[in-house]
Amino acid sequence: MDKIFERRKATLKKKAGELGRLCNSEVCIVCYDPNGRLDVWPDDSARAQSIISKYYYSRSETSSNHHNSNTTSNKRKREKLINLSDMLEKKMRKLEDDLDHQVISRNLEGQNHHEIKNRYPLPLGTSLWDEELDALSQDSLRGFSDYLESKIQGLNDKIAPFPNVLKNIRLRD
Repeated sequence: MDKIFERRKATLKKKAGELGRLCNSEVCIVCYDPNGRLDVWPDDSARAQSIISKYYYSRSETSSNHHNSNTTSNKRKREKLINLSDMLEKKMRKLEDDLDHQVISRNLEGQNHHEIKNRYPLPLGTSLWDEELDALSQDSLRGFSDYLESKIQGLNDKIAPFPNVLKNIRLRD
């Protein structure tokens, strides 16, 4: 066990030295051997202490400067989450409408699409039936329906991690 530790420690020190040279920075390694003894590199304890002190100083300075920008960052994250929530709600409403139209279409399968339009009038500018769908066979329409259902399930799966954002909004199963 000690041989393995010594080999790894030597490799780590070599890599730390290379890192310091390549990045033109000071590097310090602090570790404990298998017996619990402290091992610090560089071997010069004053130099190691200096590097550690610089690290703690820069860290405290960064965190005090970072506090103001962090507040802004958190605000942006909340805004993005809200925007994501709005976007998902709109997509869900559209999919629910599409699903309603799909259910009506399935229930009225076999009827002429003109009869469907007359029986179930929609608001001006919306259409229950796309004219291109007339050319599709019943099997193709079923396949398209299955495709839409898989997309709805995919959206449900993507929405699932956000239960608090989209509390009572859920696509129909």
